[in-house]
Amino acid sequence: MRSTLLHRHPELEITISRTIEAARVEEISKAKVNEWYDEFEKTISKYQTTVENMYNMDETGFSIGCIKAAKAVVNKNLETTRQARPGRQGWLSEIECVRADRNTDIKKSV
Repeated sequence: MRSTLLHRHPELEITISRTIEAARVEEISKAKVNEWYDEFEKTISKYQTTVENMYNMDETGFSIGCIKAAKAVVNKNLETTRQARPGRQGWLSEIECVRADRNTDIKKSV
């Protein structure tokens, strides 16, 4: 049955559906990402920063009590396949830091 539906509707495809916080959907776009990279390049140039002095620190969260992923049939011609999840829930956070030159000889302290 699945292949018949997809065969009759070539605009559909099976994908993994993931929930995302509503605020993240509103703040992410190609224009916003390009704007961030433009500002990043200007900052590197202005301060003449070298790769051994560049670090990326990021935080990610894991929602507690929500389904993270499920298979879904979506229209592949749509610009976005994200669905916002309203409200608040519990989160577990993880932080990581990586140096741009990939040097793994970084001392860790807690």
